Amino acid sequence: MGGIDEISIQDIKAYGEEKFLKEITEEFKENKYQPKPVKRVYIPKKDGSKRPLGIPIIKDRIIQINREVA
Repeated sequence: MGGIDEISIQDIKAYGEEKFLKEITEEFKENKYQPKPVKRVYIPKKDGSKRPLGIPIIKDRIIQINREVA
């Protein structure tokens, strides 16, 4: 399941992983990176209520992981 841009891991592999990562790096270095809104979905709970879940786009997930590691 992807974020609001509907881009999947398979799409990135077809585009070129290295090219995709290089573009993210350049965008970040040039201070052009802007996170996108998350896709909101609701997950059913056992009691019948629903739990909200925000799904970021893959690019934003990569940035988040990179910042946590750095």
